Amino acid sequence: MKSLFEVCNSKTKAKIIQFLYSNKDKEFYGKELANQLNIGESLICVVIPTLVNEDYVIIKKLGNMRFYSLNKMKIREILQSMLSRLEER
Repeated sequence: MKSLFEVCNSKTKAKIIQFLYSNKDKEFYGKELANQLNIGESLICVVIPTLVNEDYVIIKKLGNMRFYSLNKMKIREILQSMLSRLEER
């Protein structure tokens, strides 16, 4: 599994994660993300599956719509791991 830093190597991926982190308690469908981030829907369709596969983004399907949100548990684990490593130094 890629680290968060490797995943965020792409500006688009980083923008999506940052936006979802800023809106932790909300879910967005693809068009909303595209509009909020001022990027094309087709780019969202290409990038989101990577973030879902790496477990940084959660997908929730309601009918034909797919809603995306930040995987808060995964991000919390990463931050705790980073803090632990800093404390070890």
